[in-house]
Amino acid sequence: MGEEDKNKAEGDLEERPDKITDMTEAELKRVERYRKQGLPGIGRANESTMFQMFNLYLSGKTYDEISHITKEKKDVVLFLAHKLDWFGKKIEYLSSLNKNITSKVAKTKLEGVNFVTNLMNFFHKYYGKKINEYLMKDDDKLVEELPLKPLDKYFKAAEALDKLMPKGKEENGGGYPPFTEIHLQGNAEITQESPNKLMIKSDPNEQLVSALARWKRDMEGDK
Repeated sequence: MGEEDKNKAEGDLEERPDKITDMTEAELKRVERYRKQGLPGIGRANESTMFQMFNLYLSGKTYDEISHITKEKKDVVLFLAHKLDWFGKKIEYLSSLNKNITSKVAKTKLEGVNFVTNLMNFFHKYYGKKINEYLMKDDDKLVEELPLKPLDKYFKAAEALDKLMPKGKEENGGGYPPFTEIHLQGNAEITQESPNKLMIKSDPNEQLVSALARWKRDMEGDK
């Protein structure tokens, strides 16, 4: 490093005395002392060495460790770190890395939500047909033949969806409404009594009244 480069380096150091840094007060005084001494040995620090030093710094190495690994005096390491604003660049690097990771996590979560909702829609369609068939025929044999074990996966999917969804501020002392609902006509009700047993209760009379009411509305609408 020539005399012109030394003068420029000194100028860079003096222009930003309030530069944010992770150096201790003792290390900053050491940098100032090294500058006043004329930067002895700074000429050995070429671009390759400085690049290696900075990479070591980004990987979490201390100034002492960088000095030991590169076999450069700590004064040189400290001066270059201050002059080239390693700390500021590290903050920028970590900020960019965090933004990239956040974006990837958000994308993965959205893909996960899409997959889980598709899985739940599969269960809705499959079991929905069976349940509607039972409600129409009121045949207990349909319930006995209905495979209930796969419903364990449905409830696990619902739990997974709840975890994937962003949590917002709870209002009125309550949380988010349930992510899944089963809508049945009349007073029909579904309860899971055990992992392998699903109980469906319904009122056939109310179903008949409801069906007749819909038929009457349809007939009036056709007039």
